[in-house]
Amino acid sequence: MLIAQITDIHLGFDPDDPAEFNRRRLDQVLHRLCDMDPKPDLLLATGDITDKGDSDSYRRLKSAFGRCPFPVFPAMGNHDDRENFARLFPETPRMEGGFVQYVIDEEHWPIRVIVLDTLDPGRHGGAFCETRATWLR
Repeated sequence: MLIAQITDIHLGFDPDDPAEFNRRRLDQVLHRLCDMDPKPDLLLATGDITDKGDSDSYRRLKSAFGRCPFPVFPAMGNHDDRENFARLFPETPRMEGGFVQYVIDEEHWPIRVIVLDTLDPGRHGGAFCETRATWLR
């Protein structure tokens, strides 16, 4: 199994430029991943997937990921916004408290990957509360 991971995309760093450097860089990375032989079985896109958590950045991110011939599994970072993310990525599981966390399980894949939401709005670092700990247990 081949897993690719990209992190800290920070899409929307330059919101006035739809062809911003971070989007061009993302497109180049995705193009290379899509051209690989063999291709990745899945892509983990770990936070910060946007820079400001705005809806337009998630819309552009969804468009970029939509070209991938493999599934993309996103994770929140401290620059992301759960509500804006959920509007554009409603297929991504959410749990109690709105946390965007889920398991990529052995039912569909030969491994188990846990995607844990450590976003704490307004705080630069991550957080891990009892709700998330209970879910993880």
